[in-house]
Amino acid sequence: MILLNKYVMVLGLGETGLSLVRWLVAQGARVRVADSRDHPPSLDLLQKEFPQLDVRCGIFRSELLDGIELIAISPGVPLRDPFVARAAAQGIPIVGDIELFALSLPKQNAPKIIAITGSNGKTTVTSMVGAMCSAAGKETLVAGNISPAVLDVLMQRNGKHPAVWVLELSSFQLETTSSLNADAATVLNISEDHMDRYDDMGEYIAAKARIFRADGHGGVQVLNRDDADSAAMALLERKHITFGINTPPLGAEDWGIEIDNADTWLVQGKQRVMKANELLVEGLHNVSNALAALALCRAIDLLVTRPEVDAERVAYVGHGLGALFGGILSGVERRIKTSVLMAGVGSFTDVAALSLPQLQGAELEHYGQVLAAIDPLYYVQYAAPAPRLSQFGLQDRFCPRDRFVKFAAAGSEPKVVKWYNADHDLSAPGACRDRWEWLRAHLNLVQQGQAQTGA
Repeated sequence: MILLNKYVMVLGLGETGLSLVRWLVAQGARVRVADSRDHPPSLDLLQKEFPQLDVRCGIFRSELLDGIELIAISPGVPLRDPFVARAAAQGIPIVGDIELFALSLPKQNAPKIIAITGSNGKTTVTSMVGAMCSAAGKETLVAGNISPAVLDVLMQRNGKHPAVWVLELSSFQLETTSSLNADAATVLNISEDHMDRYDDMGEYIAAKARIFRADGHGGVQVLNRDDADSAAMALLERKHITFGINTPPLGAEDWGIEIDNADTWLVQGKQRVMKANELLVEGLHNVSNALAALALCRAIDLLVTRPEVDAERVAYVGHGLGALFGGILSGVERRIKTSVLMAGVGSFTDVAALSLPQLQGAELEHYGQVLAAIDPLYYVQYAAPAPRLSQFGLQDRFCPRDRFVKFAAAGSEPKVVKWYNADHDLSAPGACRDRWEWLRAHLNLVQQGQAQTGA
């Protein structure tokens, strides 16, 4: 796609929208920016970087489309928005950041692309795959929905691609993606989500399945045997590798588990790869995540033997109130390294967790003993913007530390690291990498006695 002197409107001015502006300006496009909010998150930064651009905030009006040849849309702006639908009816092409990224890929010596989506676990699997590719000696970049925005990464590298891209993709991003042609792609699972965006589950599933679109280049489909919707996405003309928490079928390339007395093994075909208790994360759902990560890496002929999480010192990470109420902590008894519970409010994970029953009685005492046995245990609390809290009625749950300390009442109170960052919403989708970078740096400082911990 030739962008030089093309009149392009960027719709939505969050992290992805700003990355679209940067990319399009660098390609020589004539850019107009619009956002329905009066003061979108990246407005100040945009005006600082590009003071000359035409920026319109507030209600989308028909005249905004005058002269526009292409719309570059942020994932948060739905295609069914009347303004967007009007543009489509006028024949104006609509693309997202992943489509523009795909169109930038070189025809010769192209990088490998691993694409990951699903209702649950995609950030974990993306992090595992990225770490495994790097450990195998491949220059690897992780981007997309996990953050940072993929076009920002490409800009920072002056358009130079790595050996491997590992992309976490949301259904919103996939709606406007047609040219990605991933070498290996997966839909990890499907559960009801974003029903405010889609008419029904069929429409949501169809958006996820777009990750397997290919134009003359059929990459490997990695499908979940335990999820009927994922398994049903198999295309006859494509190679498939499956994974599941069960014995793999006769195919030597499929992944599963094998139970041998008290041991659970991750296996490919009949070949044992590693024990489940050697993973740095706990629970059967993370065994499934590790199997998916292994399958994706092997699908691009990468020889790896152990899924890792992107942190050297962290043995366990839980996120949000769900980690307190959902029983995830039951797997940390065997941890001997530093363990971390990420906490915060405002994310959809936390909102969903509010409906879970609170632990009581003997179960509460058990978790208290588990937490008390971990030394040190860092509880990282970060802020979410007040409007987001009030949207879900979470004002009274802003500081769940009292509940956390109650869990640890069977032993000494854990170290607490409070983190408030008013400039960034660290509970937002895509903020995972920011949390990791801060966490790793801060834990190193704590170990060296340079950072403060406490109530």
